[in-house]
Amino acid sequence: MDYSKPDKPLPLSAPKSEREELLATLRAENERGQKATKDRNSHRFYMDECIVTCRIEHPGGGVANSEMLVSDISEHGIGVISRVYLHKGTFCSFTMKSNTGETIKANGRVIWCKLVARRFHAAGVKFEDPIDPKTVVSPKAWMERMAVSGANKQESLSGSVLVLVDDQVIFNLTKMMLSDTQLKLTQAADTGAAIDQIKSSSFDVLIMGLDLPLAEVDRAVSTIRREGYSGPIVFLTGESSNALLEHLMKNGHKYFLSKPIKTENLHGVLHNSMEERNDPSLGSAPLHSELLGAGVDEHWINGYIEDVRKMAGLLGSALKADDLKQAMSVCNTYQATGAGYGFPLLSEAAAGAIKALNASFSAKESATDLRKVLRIVDRIVASVQSADRSAA
Repeated sequence: MDYSKPDKPLPLSAPKSEREELLATLRAENERGQKATKDRNSHRFYMDECIVTCRIEHPGGGVANSEMLVSDISEHGIGVISRVYLHKGTFCSFTMKSNTGETIKANGRVIWCKLVARRFHAAGVKFEDPIDPKTVVSPKAWMERMAVSGANKQESLSGSVLVLVDDQVIFNLTKMMLSDTQLKLTQAADTGAAIDQIKSSSFDVLIMGLDLPLAEVDRAVSTIRREGYSGPIVFLTGESSNALLEHLMKNGHKYFLSKPIKTENLHGVLHNSMEERNDPSLGSAPLHSELLGAGVDEHWINGYIEDVRKMAGLLGSALKADDLKQAMSVCNTYQATGAGYGFPLLSEAAAGAIKALNASFSAKESATDLRKVLRIVDRIVASVQSADRSAA
């Protein structure tokens, strides 16, 4: 048979026992190599029994198709086992199936290749364009890897966490597992209570139990997002079925743990979720002026913070009464003065709120943006309170 023709891929021709042995050998080498070097820029996910077709364009001009066994995959590359030796720089085009059955193409070039057994080679290929690993990695593998990758970092965990569970036992257990961190936990027994908390306080992350039907969970998440929470959500699931995890991933979620939950995995997933926050306005830590330490009079800044605090009361009243004029007035003041006093985040948030107010002509319909402003003010005011405690 002529395997050089694109429509006739060279089969891997390895029994399951041999494939498992090859994968175990290569992964052991990967783990040893990773411990000896600095942390990788992207997570490496191991694949189980994943055979893909690869179109190979050899440096000499020849083209061939070959089946390859995937060892691991990341955002930026893939590790494979092949019957074909691949020279450095060889172009490879992989055809893979996503978790939803769609065909995915990923192109890249070989960066290393070596013999690992009598007739098999291991190779590393760097993708030309990054991919989203969770589209091809099994949901369970994704969950386990995201948890383990941030484990043993409890000393760096600090901030405020809202735990949305109606079971007091689960809340107490979660609190116990995080007792050696600097996290402050607040419980909400239902979505309404969670929204009340979000309106009045800032949270770095939301932990959410999945004891409701998925449709209700989706509605709860949508409501929470609409009310102004845009931070990471960690789901506690009662099972690790692919259907459940695929549903979460399909809806853009990537942080979840299945019961029974291990302490180190909870630490890990919280560390990763808080580390990857995209919105700089999120968080509960005090927000200090960037002018402190630059020869600026601290009393001058503190006087401004007191004015900001008083105006926040007016903004809160405007939101309740749907007073567009008052909300716009406060936000205009924040936008014009925040950066000048060392709080550029306040100016940016106020500018976003002004844009929302102009678009909706309603304070209530701009609630998400206005509450973001109020949360930033809370953090600014907290900077003075923390300084006072330190002085005492």
